[in-house]
Amino acid sequence: MANLSKHQWLQAEKSIGELLTKFSKHLDLETIRFVKEYLTHREYEMAFEGLFIELIDAEIVLSEAEKEKYFILGQDLGLNIESVFDDGFWNAFSKFVNER
Repeated sequence: MANLSKHQWLQAEKSIGELLTKFSKHLDLETIRFVKEYLTHREYEMAFEGLFIELIDAEIVLSEAEKEKYFILGQDLGLNIESVFDDGFWNAFSKFVNER
């Protein structure tokens, strides 16, 4: 788990929730459920990685501001060092935000 301040954890929760809301129509109910569950239990790394795995698969396009925001958040959560679900996540995520 990343060593963030309380404010940073709250911001991570808010940012992931906003992204989930914005793109929920592109996600299945199971994905929405598990991301909400991870947020409820303050498992922000799991929520972030799981959500982005699905968004990458759905070929979602982010704005430049969103790309920067979520790239930094992913680093803050330590996902560039250790992923939760997929060892190749950070490479796939980096490619996703840099190619679009």
